[in-house]
Amino acid sequence: MSNITLPRPLPTSPHAARIGAHFGPDNHPSQPPLPARLVGLCFTNRCGSNYLAELLAATGAVNLAAEVLHFESVIPISTQSNISSLRKYLASMMSWNAIGGNYMTKLATAFLPALETAGLLDDALAGAAFIHITRRDRLGQAISFEIADQTGRWASYQSPSDRQPRFSRYRIERIMANLAADDAYLGKFFTLNNIVPLSIVYEDVLADPLAAVARVLEFLGLPWSAPDQTKIRTERQSDALNEQWREMMLAGG
Repeated sequence: MSNITLPRPLPTSPHAARIGAHFGPDNHPSQPPLPARLVGLCFTNRCGSNYLAELLAATGAVNLAAEVLHFESVIPISTQSNISSLRKYLASMMSWNAIGGNYMTKLATAFLPALETAGLLDDALAGAAFIHITRRDRLGQAISFEIADQTGRWASYQSPSDRQPRFSRYRIERIMANLAADDAYLGKFFTLNNIVPLSIVYEDVLADPLAAVARVLEFLGLPWSAPDQTKIRTERQSDALNEQWREMMLAGG
């Protein structure tokens, strides 16, 4: 019986189905323990998780957290490396990338059902550490998401897009609701499993990046190490268009 439980109803997720179909049934569920402690950087899109992940990795104390449970990562990596189950995939990612016994990965609500389907909730998450990054400015987050979704430019270091995004009040309001629901689901997950995550706010990271890094390292039981700023690629993408759309939303346009 699993000790880690997901709140019902499960979040909508293409990952469990796509990953499950890729691997098929796991006929060898009894395996050695995973080789590192999982550190889940829990996030919603456009909340600053990439920036925080880069800051932490730039200290050398932890690996760079990525969306390794996204089916677009799982399927090609496991195919290329001839990995036959999600358990073996996660164990391999840990073996290749963990630092000091910790393996940090970005963890969205949509990834959790994939772990449940593979029977990995306890193995991956019991004993894990969780950092939950949120953003106070939900409207700004939703506008950023909508622009990135339309342009395909999700990170500042990606090439500029020629696509011209179009304003939609309906879409932005729907995104705001979805982001709030995802953060609420994470809160229910923590409460249901008696997990106390480290809560980090994006705006606080921007105001004092070193303080945010210090909080995370202390939470993980790691000594202080200053990030190498030359390794930080992520920059803020907000520009005049974001502000224009904010004004339109607030004005009811």
